[in-house]
Amino acid sequence: MASKKKLNSNQLLKQKNKQLKIFTFGLFASLIVITALAFNIFYLKQEVSTLSAQITELQKDKKGTPRYISLNKKISCENVEVEQTAPACPEGSGEFIPPAFYPIHSVYMGYEKNITSSGLFQSILNVVFKSKPKLKIFIMVPKGIMKSALEELDPLLNDATKEQVEIVATPSDFTIWAQDYFETSLNRSTGEFSIVDLPYESDVGENIPSFLALACNSNLIGQSEINADRLTYTSGNYGGNIEAITDNLLVIGDNMHESQKEVLGKEINQKIVEIDVKWLLVGHVDELVSLIPDSSRGGNCPFDILYASPDTAYQLLKEEKTKGNNLNINLGIGSRKDKKNFNLDECFEKADVNPICKEVFRANKTYSKIIQKNMRKIRDSLDAEQGNCAQVNFIPIPILFSPKAFRKVYGTENDEAITIDPNPVNNVVINNHLFLPKQNLDIFHQFTKRKLEKFNYKTNYVDGRFVHQFRGGIHCSLNFRRSCRPQN
Repeated sequence: MASKKKLNSNQLLKQKNKQLKIFTFGLFASLIVITALAFNIFYLKQEVSTLSAQITELQKDKKGTPRYISLNKKISCENVEVEQTAPACPEGSGEFIPPAFYPIHSVYMGYEKNITSSGLFQSILNVVFKSKPKLKIFIMVPKGIMKSALEELDPLLNDATKEQVEIVATPSDFTIWAQDYFETSLNRSTGEFSIVDLPYESDVGENIPSFLALACNSNLIGQSEINADRLTYTSGNYGGNIEAITDNLLVIGDNMHESQKEVLGKEINQKIVEIDVKWLLVGHVDELVSLIPDSSRGGNCPFDILYASPDTAYQLLKEEKTKGNNLNINLGIGSRKDKKNFNLDECFEKADVNPICKEVFRANKTYSKIIQKNMRKIRDSLDAEQGNCAQVNFIPIPILFSPKAFRKVYGTENDEAITIDPNPVNNVVINNHLFLPKQNLDIFHQFTKRKLEKFNYKTNYVDGRFVHQFRGGIHCSLNFRRSCRPQN
């Protein structure tokens, strides 16, 4: 067996250098490959991300997947901007329902399919988005139609407005009459917010107050222990029949159930003024009276009051005919089934006045007397308050009412009267915007317009025919949470 030849030190060094060059080249080549792979991985990752985004966009266009509304998002009920700039809460203790001159914290509005085609909805949303400080709006969606609500509402939002809108999937069948399901109150000492639950019929809106209270972690003031389905006047217990006019005064209708009045008397620290509304079909105080804040006036009563005035309506019509102008307006009286039509020109004929006109004006003469008596009760209550409450002006708005049928005696619960025209007394004020329906009778509309000019509001005359045909008004379709700072 041959023996191995030993290398000298120089040969060994050359051999090791050669091996080192080979290993170095291999390492360098490997680094190049690894770098190329890393670049390829990064490039592919970017491409995948881009493709994923494109696919997502295509899916959104195809399926209406929301961009700004997340179903998993926790509902936010805070509004720090408003809470920090709100006025101090009134002195005293206990809960109070804040009147319309307190700043709005949040707006509540019901949803129904195709609501974005409503001029009122678009106008409200536009004012909310442009408000300073920023307001929040809660859009309450009935059960079972959340998908269509997301598809319809999401395109209206953007990065700047998405935090102002809360889409709330409620467990109720119907949410459009937001004013009637609940009231909101504030604690005089702490400024804390509570929801006042009101008895409603079946599942139409009965679950909304408790749902909102849970979502916002707020206090819930329970409703009275009554069976709404067995009541003669179920609507007498709704929110449209409870209107605050000062920190200390609450106006309610005389058709409210005694047990619900007891709840208000026990839980809400405001004096109750009761007015006659039982002759109305819906029977709510917001059909007859509304508070309109006056920013030029301070004190504890910085507002005037609008009230429905059949007498003013009649005088305007009479004056127009005296001038020799033709009214030529067709109106109807009675329910849809037994509706009787007449033309206003026939009401002022000297020889042969239409008998329907006689009944319309006879009924409204009675309603005018009832409303005047109601206004005197509110006036007396304001005069008894301290400060500048005696300076509040009562502004008549021309409105005619139609009873369900002709009667020997008008002004009772049998009348079931409704307004002939959309009702501008049933209005809402959001910051410096006033929303009210345009009356079909132009002489009424022009009179109302002149009376409101002094308030310097941006007046929005919206189409109120939709809610009017369902025996409601603009105020009925909205609710508000207001704000005040703690006394300390």
